[in-house]
Amino acid sequence: PSRRSPASPRKASSTASGILRPVDRGTEGTLQYFRWVYADVSEAGPLEERWHEDVVLRQSPEMPGTAGTFTGVEGVRDTLRELGEGWTDLGWDPLEVREVGGDRYVLRVDVRGKGRGSGIELGDELGHLIELRDGKVFRLDVYMDWESALRAAGVDESESA
Repeated sequence: PSRRSPASPRKASSTASGILRPVDRGTEGTLQYFRWVYADVSEAGPLEERWHEDVVLRQSPEMPGTAGTFTGVEGVRDTLRELGEGWTDLGWDPLEVREVGGDRYVLRVDVRGKGRGSGIELGDELGHLIELRDGKVFRLDVYMDWESALRAAGVDESESA
């Protein structure tokens, strides 16, 4: 069943002057591009612009608060809703991107949030293996760390240093 999250304003970034501005798209496959992709995910914004209609999102079985495979843009909304049940102020900030061929990229992503009940702020770095199609995220596999995502992509860890 499909469940919708309420739309929120577009996430913005601060400039040196402190003025907020929308995150720019950048060139496909670059760190800036993936920051643009994740900006509206953090705000449950207009996902269709960034996520392919047939997207497949596979969460790591170890991921707290959500599990399994989600399909379509509504599936992305479903996983955001699940995560939102236990967390507030969720944000994903890509820190590093590595192209691994065939429109596939491994991202090292800083994930931050605040426990809904406890108010405790937590954060960790995850690995995301992403495939693009038609300029949008077509597949996202979430791993609990960068090294696991690199291995899943068939990258020799000694090459990633």
